Amino acid sequence: MRCEIKTNWVNVLYTVGFVFILIGSVVGNMIVLVVFCLSKQLRSRFTFHFIVSLAISDMLLALTCIPYIIGEKLYDFQFCFNKSFCFIYLISDSLFNVSSILALLLIGIDRFIAIVMPFQYASFLNRTGVLVMLSLVWTFSFVWAIAGVFDWDRNSVTSVNVNYCSNTNYKFYVASFFALYMVPLIIMTIIYFIILKVAILHIKAIEATQVDNLPNYFSTINRNNGLSTNGKEKSSQKRQLSKELKATKSVAVVYFAFVICWFPSLVINLIIFINPNYFPNLKKTNKNLFDFIFYTFVKLLPMLNTVINPIIYNFFNKPFKTSFVRLYKRTKEQEQFNKSRQSRTQSLEGGISLDSITINSFINNNISYT
Repeated sequence: MRCEIKTNWVNVLYTVGFVFILIGSVVGNMIVLVVFCLSKQLRSRFTFHFIVSLAISDMLLALTCIPYIIGEKLYDFQFCFNKSFCFIYLISDSLFNVSSILALLLIGIDRFIAIVMPFQYASFLNRTGVLVMLSLVWTFSFVWAIAGVFDWDRNSVTSVNVNYCSNTNYKFYVASFFALYMVPLIIMTIIYFIILKVAILHIKAIEATQVDNLPNYFSTINRNNGLSTNGKEKSSQKRQLSKELKATKSVAVVYFAFVICWFPSLVINLIIFINPNYFPNLKKTNKNLFDFIFYTFVKLLPMLNTVINPIIYNFFNKPFKTSFVRLYKRTKEQEQFNKSRQSRTQSLEGGISLDSITINSFINNNISYT
């Protein structure tokens, strides 16, 4: 009886919302992966390797966590699955959230180098280095997620009973919150603030079509690297800066979307750290308000972020959008070619049949005449 589904309109509304988020996340992020794999242009740019890592994290986060959230809501906070499912949920939640925010941090660092130190970009980032960084991110995320289910306080770590599936490893969540959420967000905020400041100078220089107006350190970098300052070089540098600025705009939008979707949850966590009894008391006094805050800002909004990112790539990232449109057109052309080929084959088969009948008729007539 404890696992009876609560079929009120609120639960149905949340369930439908989460199902759409799940479908949108899987479809959207799969498109990102397919376009990346089939586009040589995207594979040649290191930024998109980090974006693909983020897409994988978002898609797997939605696939592993949304089914649990839906069940949790339908069963009115009653845990109605086995203990293995609880561990899978807890580990997946930590693993993919950590890998997601670290991927965002790598994207920010990539854009910082591309904008602030453009002529040293190749020195800092290469294909091997990018793969090593991504491997370290996923390895660390996995180890950290596994560490979360071990006993840090010699108490019961995972509480699975008739009421709820929860990780009681308080120190693990405190460390995760401050070291792996707050610190990267602060670093990313500083990075994008510097990028914005430098980008404004770049935009002014580009609009004036004068590379000489770029910040002084660009002139220093040019001299140190022995780069020419003739008109052809200036025009090339201007085009490259314009290209990097456009790419930075899209990933900056991804960062701000992440902040908007996760900031309410971070505030709620801060309230819990400051006053652990605040939300338990709110649940007792006003359960409807508690459910709204919990499922909207802690569950639904962060999951919505996994759908938003692919939309941002499609509308704000010109290289991705161009590759997607090119792939779509190529697919449609291939379909039309296959249909045309099939139609010609059918026509050819019909012609062969007609010719065979004619030949047989001719042979039979000749035989009869002889």
